[in-house]
Amino acid sequence: MRGVMLGLLCALQWSIWCGVDGFSQYQVMHNELLRRQKETVAARKLNQDMAKDIEQSQSITGLIERNARERLHMIKPGETLYINR
Repeated sequence: MRGVMLGLLCALQWSIWCGVDGFSQYQVMHNELLRRQKETVAARKLNQDMAKDIEQSQSITGLIERNARERLHMIKPGETLYINR
């Protein structure tokens, strides 16, 4: 009886450590998770940097447009220019 129990215990341990869903598979999946978390952090940083660049370019575009309107009296198509002196 002890032999059978020991055999079952060994079989169970084998499946836990070396089976399809065993410890080695856990390690592979854990490493994959860590790699993807690093990629996600890098992608979020890139998105933040790109959003900042877009915001800066929009403010620069607005500044250029304001200067063109005020200093050079430029207008957009369909607008009418009124100069107050």
